[in-house]
Parts: sequence; C-alpha cells; structure tokens
Amino acid sequence: MFFKIKDQINYMLKKKISKILVPIDGSKNSRRGLETAIVLAKSCGATITGIYTINVSSRIEFSGKAEVSDTHIAEVKKILEEAEKLATQNQVAFNSK
Repeated sequence: MFFKIKDQINYMLKKKISKILVPIDGSKNSRRGLETAIVLAKSCGATITGIYTINVSSRIEFSGKAEVSDTHIAEVKKILEEAEKLATQNQVAFNSK
C-alpha cells in the first residue's frame, strides 16, 4: 500500500524518529534529500548524520591501501560542511561521516 507523503510523515512522527541517515554527494538529488530530512528532523527533534562514501576498486579494498587524492578529500569536506551549514541554519543537529 502506498501512502501519501503527509501520511508517511505523520506515521514516522508517531514512531518518534531520533536519527536520520542522509547520503550526500553534492548532487541536486542529495540536496533535496537533505532538505526533506531537515524538515522531518525539525518536526520530531531528530539528529541528521550526513554520509559520503568513496568508491575504490576491489583490489585496493582488500589490500587496505586506499589512495584518495587530497583534492577529492577537500571536495568531500566542502560538501559536508555545506550540508552542516544548511542543517545548522535550520536549528537541526548534524554529524558527518
């Protein structure tokens, strides 16, 4: 059965959501997801955790020697800082991973 968005939000509020995990990659879709999470978190007092993952090849994954460029790390930090700023402006607690 499909619920309307308003019905879904009311259902989730009754369940007392305390934590929301939001994947963030800097795209327009992830921004919309974050904005939706902020609205939900604000209405139920939840904390948002923004997560950014980096894909690595399977060889690197098993050897434990992942090499990620400093440029990429700086870009990820900037994206997560912008997400945190948006959440903070809306009085929502935000953690990043």
